[in-house]
Amino acid sequence: MVGAQSLAAFANSYGGTLLLGVADDGEVCGLQPDLATVKGHDLDGWELWLTGAVANCMGKAFEAQVDVTFATLAGGVVARIDVGPSPKPVFAKKEGKDVFMVRTNNSTQELTGQAALDYQLSRWPA
Repeated sequence: MVGAQSLAAFANSYGGTLLLGVADDGEVCGLQPDLATVKGHDLDGWELWLTGAVANCMGKAFEAQVDVTFATLAGGVVARIDVGPSPKPVFAKKEGKDVFMVRTNNSTQELTGQAALDYQLSRWPA
């Protein structure tokens, strides 16, 4: 789940907001196509799916740190997912492996090895 990597990056940085149903150019495309794929074909089913996906990718403890709200805009329904800064490192799944993600300006970056260690030590000093 690519969105989980972004959520982990926000949590590992200083928090942030992910909008789903909005294209990169700002156009509202809505969640309607996704609703057809979830139980109940409604926002409740979509939010249950999202909650389960976040728990599977990042664990149940992190799932409780995610706040989801919906807004109806011209073009469809958009999900706003807010996550605050985490008190400890958060890892997400990428291709079956745990990865450490951070936000750098407006991009999500994977840190590995010494870079990940250095970042964690500066962000969460012992």
